[in-house]
Amino acid sequence: ITIEPDSSISYVVLSSINYQMGQVDEAVSMYETAISKMDSPLPDDYEFLISLYFMQGNYEDARDLSMEAIEAYPDEPLFAQFLADTYLETGESEKATELLRELIAGDPDNPQFYFALGTQLYRMAQTYLDEASSTYEQVYQMQERAGQLSGSEQQNMQQEIESLMAEGEAAEEE
Repeated sequence: ITIEPDSSISYVVLSSINYQMGQVDEAVSMYETAISKMDSPLPDDYEFLISLYFMQGNYEDARDLSMEAIEAYPDEPLFAQFLADTYLETGESEKATELLRELIAGDPDNPQFYFALGTQLYRMAQTYLDEASSTYEQVYQMQERAGQLSGSEQQNMQQEIESLMAEGEAAEEE
């Protein structure tokens, strides 16, 4: 293959070949070069590179490119959904749910947005339930140890147990 150093098409082709061969890192590198040589990347160009970043687990670059794509194509909801997905993957729960709710408000008939929001809310709930369970496990262990403590130590331990139980209940309410 002859590469024209200033031709974005050459790098797009090389990226595609690398992708088809399962060489995602090389495909990313080639497509990054291709986009850097384009005056105005098309939506498909952004979509392909963002997808490659997701395959790499490179959510920060996917997030940054999603934001760039939103600026270039503000009426294209796919990039906002990509951005929400990056927030989901990087643990930015509040940003993800806020953006997904905005997407739903703009397109209330889009089931993908509801599915993504449901997934995020489930993940958040699971995190809080895991935290509450861990907190109650600490309480149980502390209560077992409390039986072996002196009077003032038992009182201090009881106060700590009550504090942990309050934390657990607060986590469940969120």
